[in-house]
Amino acid sequence: MSRSRDEPLRLVLAGAGHAHLEVLRRLARERPAGVELTVVSAEPRHFYSGMVPGFVAGQYEANEIAFELAPLVELAGGRFVVGRVTGVDAAARRLRLAGGGEIDYDLVSFNLGSSPSAAGVPGVREHATSIKPLSRALELRERLRALAAGGR
Repeated sequence: MSRSRDEPLRLVLAGAGHAHLEVLRRLARERPAGVELTVVSAEPRHFYSGMVPGFVAGQYEANEIAFELAPLVELAGGRFVVGRVTGVDAAARRLRLAGGGEIDYDLVSFNLGSSPSAAGVPGVREHATSIKPLSRALELRERLRALAAGGR
């Protein structure tokens, strides 16, 4: 698959972690010609991980630790897609999304974050709450408040 010099470079940022936020900041500042940007993120907001403990402790509100991604992507001249990348066809230069969508690319970068697994660890499923993705901090905070109030 070849691309002519007149066609834009289809840059896809899969995930909106810290590294991709820096790429977006630079793209917004420099706006290079000939780049067609697409950002795919499973979440519409980015949660700043460094502030999550303070949020859970009640020092911050959700709007202080998270921001909407779409306006940032727009500033960088791109389009924002809420979705989860589920596969890569490297030969066709295509990403598959949950639900059946596809996105073609010339250059792709992955910054998807981690997904902790507790498979095989006794009691984790019954007694623990994963904080990943970080948007789950909202659930964790409510669960901790309920436990502190004597609930289950």
